[in-house]
Amino acid sequence: MAVTHKYGETTVDEEPVRVVSVGVTEQDILMQLGVVPVGVTEWYGEQPFATWPWAQELLGDAEPEVLSTADGFEMERIAALQPDLIV
Repeated sequence: MAVTHKYGETTVDEEPVRVVSVGVTEQDILMQLGVVPVGVTEWYGEQPFATWPWAQELLGDAEPEVLSTADGFEMERIAALQPDLIV
């Protein structure tokens, strides 16, 4: 798959397994597509694993790392999750 953007093109050659969601709602969409992120971003409301009730069931047994953007993206924590794809 190739995505064209203002910086050029990004190609994903294989299906990503370890996905990190850095947006505040993207994890809901990812889980609806069957992709349970290894890292998600806290929005507000202190939900378990930063996942709102309507998507809790989609987590299954997964316990994604909860990231904060209070001081910007936590780049070191994201890198430590060894993601194949960051959304």
